[in-house]
Amino acid sequence: MRLSSETCEGMLAFLWQWKLATTATLAKKFYTHSSVEACYKRLQRLEKGKYVQSLVSRNGKGFVWALEKKGFQYLKDDLPELAEEGYLSESPGHDLIVLAAQLGRWIDGVPSGWQMFTEQQLRRFTKESYPEWVPRSKIHRPDGYWYYSNGSDSRLLAIEVELNQKALVEYETVGRFYRLDTKANQVIWITGKRVNPSSIQEAILKSIKPKENIHSFITLDDFLKHHWQSKICIGKDTGKTLAEALVQSPSIPFPHVDRTHFYDIRKFPRKSATNQNIETHRFFQLTGAFSL
Repeated sequence: MRLSSETCEGMLAFLWQWKLATTATLAKKFYTHSSVEACYKRLQRLEKGKYVQSLVSRNGKGFVWALEKKGFQYLKDDLPELAEEGYLSESPGHDLIVLAAQLGRWIDGVPSGWQMFTEQQLRRFTKESYPEWVPRSKIHRPDGYWYYSNGSDSRLLAIEVELNQKALVEYETVGRFYRLDTKANQVIWITGKRVNPSSIQEAILKSIKPKENIHSFITLDDFLKHHWQSKICIGKDTGKTLAEALVQSPSIPFPHVDRTHFYDIRKFPRKSATNQNIETHRFFQLTGAFSL
C-alpha cells in the first residue's frame, strides 16, 4: 500500500538517507510553504502508523525522528540492492552534525552538477549499486561524499566528522585510503574538542608524502557558530571557509539557511530557535539507537 502523500514518502526517504532529523529540519525541507505545526502533525500520524519513531535524549528534553521498521519496509522496494539492511543511527549527535555539514545550505535543493552520497548509502548499498564516481574500497568509509561534474571538469570531496580521537596509526590508514583508493580532491574534517587536528594531519602526512595534502580541518566549535562560513584552521585550504573550499566557484548558490534548525531538538518548535545556545551540545545526549 502506498502512502497518500508524496511528502510523507519524501520524509521517509530523507530519514533513511540521513538516519535521523529534527522536526525543524523536516519542516524546513518539506513544509517551507506551510508550517512547522503541519509538519509535526504529519509526523505524529506517521508515528501512530508505525512508520517513524521519535528518539528521546537521556535528559528527556530533546527529540529527533528516525524510521521505524514499517517505514523501512515501505521504502525497501524502492531502494537499490542492499548489502546490509538497517536504518537507525548508532551515534545521533554525530549524525546530526554530518547532516548539517554535508547537506547544509543546500537543504532546499542541490545545485546543478552536484550530487551527494551519504554514509548510510555507503554502508547499506552493494558496491555494484554505487554510482560510478563513488569509491568502492573496503579500507575506510567516510561520513559521505560530494561530487561535482559539468562534463569537462569533476571534483570529489569527502566529509569526516571526528568527535573522539583514535590511535594515530588509524589516521595513517585513512591517509593511504585517500591517496591510493580514491580520486578525492578534498577531504573536509570537522573535529571535536577531544580531537587534536594537528596530530591527525601529521599522521596523514606520513602516509601521503610526497603526494599533495588534500585534507582540511575545521573545529566543531567554529562550525556550530558559523556553519558553512566556518574557517579551515589547518590543512590544504587554511583560511578559506567551508563553502569556499567546497565549491571553488562564486557562481554556485549559497542560499541563507538558519543553521539552528539542524540542532533544534524540540519535538514541536513553537518559537524560533535562533537564540538557542547550541554550543552546549545538548544533542550529544541523544540515546543511541542500534542498527538492525
